[in-house]
Amino acid sequence: MLFGIDKVTKYHMDAPLYVTTFAFVFNKDKYNEMSPRQKKAIDDNCNTEAAGRVAGPWGKFEDAGIDKVKAERGQEVYKLTPEQTAAWKKAAEPLEKEWADGVKKAGVDPDVAMKDLRASLAKYNGLAQ
Repeated sequence: MLFGIDKVTKYHMDAPLYVTTFAFVFNKDKYNEMSPRQKKAIDDNCNTEAAGRVAGPWGKFEDAGIDKVKAERGQEVYKLTPEQTAAWKKAAEPLEKEWADGVKKAGVDPDVAMKDLRASLAKYNGLAQ
């Protein structure tokens, strides 16, 4: 297991409660100064598909870790019940409101942004709950 978490705890919640963000940020003016060949190299390798090439193996590694822990003696891996999932979602409501307030300040409709995010997650086989 990565980080040796199985050495310090025996209870493991099997729930996707984290996210990893991949961002490649460019100064727009510098990007526009690039040759078409350079832009193509950036565009072909800095996109959702490229992020998936990095994240895919990581996800498989994580899944294998869960299976490894399940097979170890003295380890308990459990899934959340619907009630527990609802409690986690309720606990996250203030964070989502804070996010929405920030989005509004940036001049974007948070409902539209969330709808677009959920559509993108569904398209790329992410969790869109």
